[in-house]
Amino acid sequence: MFTTKTVRIVSFGFGHPEGIPQGADAIHDLRRAYRDPHVSPEMRYLTARDSRVRRAVYRTPGIANQVRAIVLGVQALLEGPSGEEVVIAVGCAGGRHRAASVAHICALLVRRQLDVEVELVQRDLDLPVIERTARGDSIQNLASAATRALQELAAAVRSEHDADAAVKALITEHQVPEALAGVLDAAAAAITGAAPESYGSGYHWPSIERADMVGGAGSQIRLAVQPLV
Repeated sequence: MFTTKTVRIVSFGFGHPEGIPQGADAIHDLRRAYRDPHVSPEMRYLTARDSRVRRAVYRTPGIANQVRAIVLGVQALLEGPSGEEVVIAVGCAGGRHRAASVAHICALLVRRQLDVEVELVQRDLDLPVIERTARGDSIQNLASAATRALQELAAAVRSEHDADAAVKALITEHQVPEALAGVLDAAAAAITGAAPESYGSGYHWPSIERADMVGGAGSQIRLAVQPLV
């Protein structure tokens, strides 16, 4: 039916430096809506090559409709005036479980139902597991977000803005995770000398020091974040 076009389906992990595949006609983000097999210790270090992982993903409520939507989207793109290739990107946190499983079944269905040539690319399937917090946030991403937010907090303090107001503004504007909100609150406490509030995030901030910067222009904050055990 679509003899002049091919379909490339790429699974990937948002948590890897390569990010979203370039040139995708449609991007499907599975991170928030569907349970991650990563949370199960017995599946964490497996991949979509293992039938247990694929079964767990396919039995997740909503996944069947998600797969149907992807296949219908491919059909719509094939019917349109686009180029010779349709590229679909399917992403999750690490690209080893949800995205790879969904990309696998979508490739089979597109090939069978639409009778087109399909290339399946499991880009991040064999990359190392991305270790995450209990909230599911990538530790690398959390650290990057903390660095950016603390830089903005330091700039606000150097501008003689109220530290508490700066923290509240950063949390609102960036919609930071709960654990990062605790980091910011602890940083403000180190600056102002007030006791930090508890965010109940499963983290505590035991190594917070205030040191005058050279020339006395503001404060330098050193944080050592440790998970509660």
